[in-house]
Amino acid sequence: MLMFSFASLLLIFSLTVFKPPVWLEVGSFMEFRVKPEYITFTNLSYIDFESEATLIYRWQCIDIEDNIAVLNVTLRIIEKGKGVIFSKCIRINVNLYTNAITTQDGTFVGTLRFWLPPRLREETIIEMPINSSFWFENYSVDSFKGEVKSIEVGSTPQGRQKVALISWEIHYNKSIGRNRTIIKGLWDPFEIYDWDTGLLITFPTNDISLLLLGVANVYVVLLGPPNIYATNIDFGPALSSPWEFLIPFIFLTTFAVVCFVIYRQRTKRKLLRRRRLRTKLSPPDIRTGRS
Repeated sequence: MLMFSFASLLLIFSLTVFKPPVWLEVGSFMEFRVKPEYITFTNLSYIDFESEATLIYRWQCIDIEDNIAVLNVTLRIIEKGKGVIFSKCIRINVNLYTNAITTQDGTFVGTLRFWLPPRLREETIIEMPINSSFWFENYSVDSFKGEVKSIEVGSTPQGRQKVALISWEIHYNKSIGRNRTIIKGLWDPFEIYDWDTGLLITFPTNDISLLLLGVANVYVVLLGPPNIYATNIDFGPALSSPWEFLIPFIFLTTFAVVCFVIYRQRTKRKLLRRRRLRTKLSPPDIRTGRS
């Protein structure tokens, strides 16, 4: 019985149910811009930037039909003094009830993490189904899961918002050499999601969509939360700063104390006046005594 209860509790914390996001519509987009230091590609080539570069990563919903969203995902890399050195765009289908990603020919490759179910609790384990037999040139992914480490309040381009901090574990295989020797590895990005919408608000340095674009890993100089460059998605009302309540509270408290002190002083003055008035109006005290 105790074992059953424990298993049930584990299931509660492990179960992640996807639903169509209420905010998603045709035209919804999000764009990130970061400063990459080093990029590795799925064909095992790499770029080690000698000068400042900007990576532009953008997804946009272009169609929704029968709970399938079609997304355009674009990646551009611009290096100072050289201009655009990499540019690629892909189209993926996303099942809005599972976040399953399929290519245009219907092949399942993995699970989208551009957004997650909203308002996840701390310690929630997020299992992301993956097609471990699908190879992105020289890379494949064995397993993919995350955990909600904490719920915080952070600054975003849309003001102070409640955010979820999620740690991911992505176990992958890399094939190298003529004999295609398999090397196992781990990507462990730490990302931030808007709590109310479930939207990813930091650039995903490792992602299924990046692998489809031919990028295995992006090393960023300063990732910094968040790095949204532009979006037309509303995160909801911003949370008020504590100072917005603290300053009026201090003012009102000070005002109340001053009013109380003035009231007490006036009350004391009135009492003194009444005593003096009573003293003046009271008859003289006639005392008799023996002669």
